[in-house]
Amino acid sequence: LNTIEETQLWGCGSVMHLLQTVVKNTSIAQLWLVTRGSQSVLSKENNIIGLAGSSLWGLGRVVSLEHPQLWGGLVDLDPQTPEADEVEMLWQLLINEQQEEDHLALRGEDTYVARLAKQYPPEFPEPLSLSSDGSYLITGGLGALGLYTTEFLVSKGAKNIVLTGRRPPSEKIKELIEKLEQTGCKVTVLLGDISMEEDIVKILEQIQKSLPKLKGIIHSAGVLDDGTIQKMSWERFAKVMSPKVKGTWHLHKLTQNLELDFFVCYSSLASMIGSPGQGNYAAANGFMDALASYRHSIGLSGLTINWGAWASEGMAASLKVEHQNRLDASGISEISQKQGMYALDLLLGNQYAKAQVGVIAVQWQVLAENWSGIEKGSLLRELLQEKKEKLEEQETQKQKVKAEILAKLETALLEERLEKRKSEM
Repeated sequence: LNTIEETQLWGCGSVMHLLQTVVKNTSIAQLWLVTRGSQSVLSKENNIIGLAGSSLWGLGRVVSLEHPQLWGGLVDLDPQTPEADEVEMLWQLLINEQQEEDHLALRGEDTYVARLAKQYPPEFPEPLSLSSDGSYLITGGLGALGLYTTEFLVSKGAKNIVLTGRRPPSEKIKELIEKLEQTGCKVTVLLGDISMEEDIVKILEQIQKSLPKLKGIIHSAGVLDDGTIQKMSWERFAKVMSPKVKGTWHLHKLTQNLELDFFVCYSSLASMIGSPGQGNYAAANGFMDALASYRHSIGLSGLTINWGAWASEGMAASLKVEHQNRLDASGISEISQKQGMYALDLLLGNQYAKAQVGVIAVQWQVLAENWSGIEKGSLLRELLQEKKEKLEEQETQKQKVKAEILAKLETALLEERLEKRKSEM
């Protein structure tokens, strides 16, 4: 973990300080962020050895939106290829004036590009049914999303749920827990800081001593401290990183030998496509995304869900008003509890082949029009092109219908004029 923290300080910390120093210099060359083995590229690839560098990909996507004039792109080098052999290939990528891609990965002699693609649910989804003789751990379980998830797991048959939090539950939350326990489910609240390894060890020991075997983990703990990179401090940055990076790593390390039905990380659209003013949060979630892919690649359960904005409650409710207004104006709609838990049901019940799935209600074309760096980048190119073609098709159809109506009107008017001439004659 010390290596991870040091790498992130030198990586994310250096990018933050660099931008704060040079952003006023309009003549600066483009900024490219380079990592090694931090991204899962090939389906059978299990050598994501650069996990610590994965946070740069989340941060980079925010840089592309806050400073589009400086943005070059992201490159992940092949961890199996000697550095000296990649220097020339990397150099040619960076000096190519015709380079239209900003999400690149080198693997051997091949160059891969990243694309965000739609994924459709199965036509006949399998219903999720949880074990009544197992325990399920929800970190951040006393928050809005944690409680949504608790109610969902209970509805799917869970009889033993452990909720963690740093502070005791409020009276309102106690009442909700009592209602859930009236259905026959045992809900245990264990206090602790998920970013502290000793706290997680104690929580797992208590589960092992007094509850059925742990069958699943949902890591929903997190904190927000929004601000542009230009105004960010490393102290604020690290505070947001802690539960996502340290917490996820500790949970992985301490449970990797357990046979879990699922290991789910609640991530964010911030790390998947970027979100202005959330560089620290995007970086934190970027690590979770990579770790879930790593677990998936070595045969362990692993899924990260990049949630969009939630309605009314949760961390989204604590966003600054101006940030929430910006999301609304950008075509990003809120996810209701019903919609979110329906998506979770599909993801857990149907064992998706992907380790990372975004659940986002968004109008892509509106987003592209409002976030200047989005359309410039290559990640959403196919989605935006698909939307553009659909709009053009709709406009063509609209013009066709309009032309048909005008033709009918002209025909009707001509017939009317002829009838009038006949009557005059």
